[in-house]
Amino acid sequence: MDLEVKNVDHRSVSSMMNFCRCKRKYFWAKQCGLEAPSPQRDLAMRFGSAIHAGVPFTHTGSHRNFDSAMSAFAAEWGDGDEFQDKKRNTRTGRNVLLDLMQLHGDSFPLQMVEMEVQSESDGKKTLHEVTAKVDFGLASGKHVEMRVDGIGADKTTGALSLVEYKTTSQLWQTFGSIWTLNPQIETYCTGLILAGMAITGSIVEGILVAAGKTEVSVVPVSMNEDTMNGCLEWWCRNDRELSQLEAEAEANPLRWPMAREACTPYPCFGLQGYVCEFQPLCMAGEKWQGLLGMFQVKEQKKEKEAESE
Repeated sequence: MDLEVKNVDHRSVSSMMNFCRCKRKYFWAKQCGLEAPSPQRDLAMRFGSAIHAGVPFTHTGSHRNFDSAMSAFAAEWGDGDEFQDKKRNTRTGRNVLLDLMQLHGDSFPLQMVEMEVQSESDGKKTLHEVTAKVDFGLASGKHVEMRVDGIGADKTTGALSLVEYKTTSQLWQTFGSIWTLNPQIETYCTGLILAGMAITGSIVEGILVAAGKTEVSVVPVSMNEDTMNGCLEWWCRNDRELSQLEAEAEANPLRWPMAREACTPYPCFGLQGYVCEFQPLCMAGEKWQGLLGMFQVKEQKKEKEAESE
C-alpha cells in the first residue's frame, strides 16, 4: 500500500476527540486516513445517514410528510435490506420515522429553521442542516468545520437551540448524562455563537435502533458562558499540542505518543468495549508497515457520519 501522510487543513470535533483519546490513533486515522474494513460499521453509518435524511420531513411545517420522509430514507438506504440485518432495515426505519412524526408534532416545543442550504460535500439540498467553518482563534490558524443537524426556534419565545439526532443500539439509563459535558455539543453551540447566532442550548434526540423495538429519548442541554469558555480552552490547548506533533513528528507514527490505557475502555473506565482497530499496527513497532495490508484508505466521507452513532 502506498501510504500518503498529510496534515489536514482544518479541525473537526470527531478528529480532535480521537486525538485526545490517543495521539497515535489520530495519526493512523487522520494523518493516514486508515480504517479497518468493517461491513457492520459501514452499514450502521449508512442506516444513520438514512434516518437523518428522513427526519426533517417529520417536523411540523410545510415539508411535514411521512411519504417524503420514507422517500428520503430509501434514497440513502438503497439496497441496505439485502444485508438482512435484524436491526437496520426498512421496517425499523419506518417505525423510527413514525415515532419521530409523533414526537415532532404540534406539541414539540421547537419549530425547525429551514435553511435550504447547498451542501458543499455532496451537492444535496437539505432542509435543516447547517455547515460552517468557524474561527476559534486557534494557534494553528485552522478553522473548525461543523455539520449540524438543525436549529430550532422555541415556539413561544423564539430562542434558538441546536438540534442533534443520535442513532444508537442502546438507550441506557444514564444516556442523558453523557451530554452534560460533551465536546461535540459544546463545540457546535460555541461555533454557532461565534458565527453570530444566539444559541441558548441544544436538544439531543437519542434514537434507538433495535430489532422489534424503537424509542426516542429527548435530552435538553443548556449552554452558558462558563461552558463556552471551557470549550474554547479545550480547543486551544489541544490544537497547540496537535500543531507541535504535526510539525515535529511528521510521518513517523512512533513519534506520535500511544495512550496504552486507551486501547480498550476497560483500563480507563472499567467497562467492556471495543479494542482500538489500530492495535496491531502499534504492537508491530518498527515493523508496522508490514501490516498495512490489514487496512484500507477510507473514502472522503462526511465527518458527520463518524458522529452519528
